[in-house]
Amino acid sequence: MSPRLLATRIIKQLVEERVPLSSLFNNPTIIDQAGKDKALVQEMVYGTVRWYTQLESILGQLLLKPIKQKDQDLKYLLLLGLYQLKYMRIAAHAVVSETVETCKQLKKHSAKGLVNAVLRNYQRKAEQLDKKNNPPDITSSHPAWLVNMLKQDWPTHWQNILEANNQRPPMYIRVNQLKLGRND
Repeated sequence: MSPRLLATRIIKQLVEERVPLSSLFNNPTIIDQAGKDKALVQEMVYGTVRWYTQLESILGQLLLKPIKQKDQDLKYLLLLGLYQLKYMRIAAHAVVSETVETCKQLKKHSAKGLVNAVLRNYQRKAEQLDKKNNPPDITSSHPAWLVNMLKQDWPTHWQNILEANNQRPPMYIRVNQLKLGRND
């Protein structure tokens, strides 16, 4: 299974079925399906979910009409493609090509043109869309109630808090001292 298809399915479970994220990446079936691409799938899922509100706002500006309820998996695929274009260091042509290919795997052959057009349109308008003056809940991808609460409780630091909250967690390496020493 392609990493993008698996990531789209995981995002669908998270959003629609409210399945906890931790249970998905501890599921042996999902780990087996991801195989050697587990890190890529995790990055795409975590990143898309982290920036979901912002990506959804961008997608809304790129679409002429909203995606139908029965095609929500297509929406999640587009959000995934937008995340890759905006936040990942994957070549844009590869993102567009692979995302369009994933349409076939979703059995949505008729949507290939739409996916291609939306992602290419984002490439053309990225600078303009990113500079657009959106409210803080959209730009920081946090719920409005949380942004308002942070503004009220920490009026001089609320933006720093939101920014810090969107940072990737630091990576820690633990040495198994039963196998080798710390210096090794």
